[in-house]
Amino acid sequence: LFFFDFFYFLWYNIHINEKIEENFTMKIYTDGSNQAKTGRAGFGVVVFDDDNKLLYAHSKESETASTNNEQEMLAILYALMRYGREKPIPDVYTDSSYAYNTFIDWMYRWEKNNWLTSTNTKPKNLDIVKMFYEFTVNQHFKINLHLIKGHSEILGNELADKLATGEKTVKEVIDEYS
Repeated sequence: LFFFDFFYFLWYNIHINEKIEENFTMKIYTDGSNQAKTGRAGFGVVVFDDDNKLLYAHSKESETASTNNEQEMLAILYALMRYGREKPIPDVYTDSSYAYNTFIDWMYRWEKNNWLTSTNTKPKNLDIVKMFYEFTVNQHFKINLHLIKGHSEILGNELADKLATGEKTVKEVIDEYS
């Protein structure tokens, strides 16, 4: 329930430096991070228009212990809740094969199996998975989720990574790339 309240609040919040225009496809890059050395976990999200102009950047540091996969999934869920009602449907890019496969395939099997995996165990991060399912299946939020190779010099992915790791702040990203 905490995650739902948190994302519901974010979904309705108005963010500075966001300029949403009609009739273009947003390109949204997401990334999550968990740094074992520092214990810092968080996610980053950047939004570009069709001309690769940065429209928006966001980062969130986890306040509790977290995993990399959890942060990757939270970044995608944030993008879904924030932009899942936009037309045309936004393209969301992730470098996490775990998050991608969970949201594109596995969650539908788990739901049909009473939210159990094929080995009859509870999936990890089930609270996040159920929220994603609720918003996509029951609330009809839509994103086109794409899997990309991480650290492959794709600007959006690199910026989302820097926000997720805390290497750059939102202000630094906006100042440098807007």
